[in-house]
Amino acid sequence: LESFGVNCDNIEPVKIEKVSFGTLSEAIGISNVVLQRGCTSLILVSSAYHTRRVWESFHKYLNLLFWRMYCYH
Repeated sequence: LESFGVNCDNIEPVKIEKVSFGTLSEAIGISNVVLQRGCTSLILVSSAYHTRRVWESFHKYLNLLFWRMYCYH
């Protein structure tokens, strides 16, 4: 992310507890964390193969908010 110009102070890997494994449960867990912290933007990094599923899963939980969401592979 630093190579894209993101300040290292603004990068925070987030570890979440998984109730079950999968993109949808990860989207729920991470969405809860960013909502609790009052974030207004989110950068998701995924493989090219997985990008569409990641985008759709996160969009499902964050689409009612004023969000900027970016997805990179």
